[in-house]
Amino acid sequence: VELFAVLLALRIIAAEPGTRYAIICLDNQASITRTHRPRPKPGQLITKAIHDAYDALLATRPELKIALARVRGHEGIDVRLRATFPRRT
Repeated sequence: VELFAVLLALRIIAAEPGTRYAIICLDNQASITRTHRPRPKPGQLITKAIHDAYDALLATRPELKIALARVRGHEGIDVRLRATFPRRT
């Protein structure tokens, strides 16, 4: 799920041409490592898609700076901003 979120974030950044700097926050260190060092493992298709999206962004916007940052859980996120899900009955 985290890797799909990175890909989605890159697509959102691509849709915002005025963006010059972006930080993508994740709470999973393994996902961050995976985006930096892709290896032939399950999920390598999504990792390749992330790299392709990143390369495409930099090809058209070389001044763009993107960083991945690890945050602990939902530390610093206002409870009112967290997603809520209906209870199953």
